[in-house]
Amino acid sequence: MPRWSLRLGWPPSDILLFVLFLTAIASSIAQHLPIERPTVPRFHGGSSSSSSISAVTGVSHYDDPPVSFGQHTVKCYSCMSSLYGAIWENHLAFLYKKPRNFTNTCDNIAVHPEGVPAVHCTSICLSMSEESNIAGARVKTHIRGCMSDLLINGFNTTIVQWYRWLHRDSCRMYRKKELFKLPGDFNDDSMIEVCTCYDNNCNGTNSSSFPSSSLALLLLLSLLHLLRL
Repeated sequence: MPRWSLRLGWPPSDILLFVLFLTAIASSIAQHLPIERPTVPRFHGGSSSSSSISAVTGVSHYDDPPVSFGQHTVKCYSCMSSLYGAIWENHLAFLYKKPRNFTNTCDNIAVHPEGVPAVHCTSICLSMSEESNIAGARVKTHIRGCMSDLLINGFNTTIVQWYRWLHRDSCRMYRKKELFKLPGDFNDDSMIEVCTCYDNNCNGTNSSSFPSSSLALLLLLSLLHLLRL
């Protein structure tokens, strides 16, 4: 038995489980930390004056400053879940730009990546996901594409700048009404998750849940310990 295990008073199996536990937590935390991207195109110009502050995002509302993208290009998947295609003309065409295709493969590109086209972007890649209640069932849908080619009126650039979308990889929940700059009479308080990234086809992955994965690992370790008693 190694000397270091004797000094700790733990058998090697317990030490191995503890190391695996710490490694899993560190990996999960790393996946949710923003990754700085110093070479991504920056904002240019635009002065603003603040007014009210959002209770959800904590971001002051400003007059949108102009955003200028550089000459960098990156390939991003362009698709929407099939559900969006069924209601496109009557409900979504006024808000979104049409993707390259509507397909259920957009919900899980890893299963069939060649089934979703990729386009060249001069901005960054985005993936958006939301849950809708359809006939009592919760359905999760996805939208993927270039930041500059998703919305007809563009995103709220105050939020984009505040959360440094053009400078780091991130995933965060936003209120759609604020992020999409919807009219004041548009009654929609739903939330949408937006993940930003800057690498070829990086918007093909789905975000993971740190609390659930860590809890599952903790329960597994506890069960293994109890079985040895």
